[in-house]
Amino acid sequence: MLNSKLIVAYGSLSEPDFQIRVSPVLAGLTDHPKFPLPWPDPVPSLAQLKAEDAAYREAQLAVQSRDLRQIHKRDEARERLTLSLKRVAAYVELIADGDISALQSTGFELRRDGGRPVGVGTPGTVYLAAPADFRVGKGPRSGSIKVDATSQRGSMAYEIQITRGDPNVEEGWKQAAIVGSIRHVVVDNLEPGPTWVRLRAVRRNGVSTPWTSPISVIIG
Repeated sequence: MLNSKLIVAYGSLSEPDFQIRVSPVLAGLTDHPKFPLPWPDPVPSLAQLKAEDAAYREAQLAVQSRDLRQIHKRDEARERLTLSLKRVAAYVELIADGDISALQSTGFELRRDGGRPVGVGTPGTVYLAAPADFRVGKGPRSGSIKVDATSQRGSMAYEIQITRGDPNVEEGWKQAAIVGSIRHVVVDNLEPGPTWVRLRAVRRNGVSTPWTSPISVIIG
């Protein structure tokens, strides 16, 4: 059974999984009629959340580009963003006053009684297959690709990864984008040359689908 407590324990999440949790919150709270702006002090503003998220992602991209000097900067940015999310979650819980539908619409995950995320390890959980009709082609600009697949009902986000090496070596894959919709997505700022691309969907309860079979494309 759902309760009205939001999940804001992000410490054990990997960087990609942390980003997957944050993206639907920023989208869900934008122009939300139940939680109109401006929010009262000391609740961080939505603009602050988005700025902190952008700073974190910029530092994470630098780390992925092997600039290890940015690891400390990334970790500090993630800590700031996490603290802001916890403060916003507390405000959302207060205003929602137990309204489960309102809480679900914010993009935050809700707990079940017993503290488990919705759908994780519970009877009746539906584990999705990999996104169907996955396609990758040349993008409209230099250094871009176009990704498309069939949208999956119940998915809150889609993660796109790329690798320039052997697609069977898991360590070589790196995140290229996390998007809310997978219809006609353009991914920019990619290095030219042969590249493998794969995709997975993520439900609101945090359960990820398997990765699609990778597709090879030459980035111009």
